[in-house]
Amino acid sequence: MEDNHLTIVDLLDYMGRNIGLLWEYLLQHISMVLTGVGLAFVVGVPLGVLCARNEILARIVLTITKVLQVLPSLAMLVLLMLWLGLGSDTVIVGLFLYSLNPIVRNTYVGMKQVNPSYVEAGQ
Repeated sequence: MEDNHLTIVDLLDYMGRNIGLLWEYLLQHISMVLTGVGLAFVVGVPLGVLCARNEILARIVLTITKVLQVLPSLAMLVLLMLWLGLGSDTVIVGLFLYSLNPIVRNTYVGMKQVNPSYVEAGQ
């Protein structure tokens, strides 16, 4: 019977032989995360500000982002793969959609909790 136990030495050996590939994958991963979350920030903050100014829009947008957040990630990625194919675009769009809810909601809540006297003083 063959013994298939891997040790830390095997891991370090693998990492030593593939260090260039591991760095490339790490940089790809960081790039995808920064792109997805960055786009969610660029879209989510203005959307949260708009929601704070319009309650009807807030109800619609917050419901949509809440539904997107509740979808299981595996199901979301499968649907995105059917639409976008297998690649980094699928991951970026998935991260974008999952990042929208906390960004929009926190911006909305933050804007709603500003003391009205501060707004009046600013005007």
